[in-house]
Amino acid sequence: MIHDVPKRIFLPFDEKQELLLNKQLRSLNALGCDYFYYLVSDQTSKSKSYRFCTHEDWMAFYYEEKLIENDPLKRIVEKSNISVLPWNQASFMNKHEKQTMSGRSAFGLYNGVSIVSKFNNKNYIFVLATEHRDHDLARYLLLEKNYELKKLMHGCIASFEG
Repeated sequence: MIHDVPKRIFLPFDEKQELLLNKQLRSLNALGCDYFYYLVSDQTSKSKSYRFCTHEDWMAFYYEEKLIENDPLKRIVEKSNISVLPWNQASFMNKHEKQTMSGRSAFGLYNGVSIVSKFNNKNYIFVLATEHRDHDLARYLLLEKNYELKKLMHGCIASFEG
């Protein structure tokens, strides 16, 4: 499950994979996506996790301030076992969860979507967000640009499985 990921050491993608991810990122930027987080979590006995993120400053703050412990997006995805969560559909259980979302906003991350896909005993977690408050990125990607989103996800998974 996703909850065990923070205890792991994240391994870097190799140079070829990172180049492919950066190539995928260009197509995301054209769709209005400014933030891309991609995590591959191996569920086998190897228990390895690989992470790519466009905003490492946010990730450092997220872990240093222990926002991971009060993240409503993480809680909802883990507890409900859903595969797609538009951020504007997330509810807060307490003020700490609201602070986590405020932290995202302080780093310019608005209107995002979290997607979990399971394949070959691995969880593939995609988190996409925009720096534009008025751009409903989740609706846009899921309803209007679904083909492009699926193509991106397939490309990321194929680059890892390849």
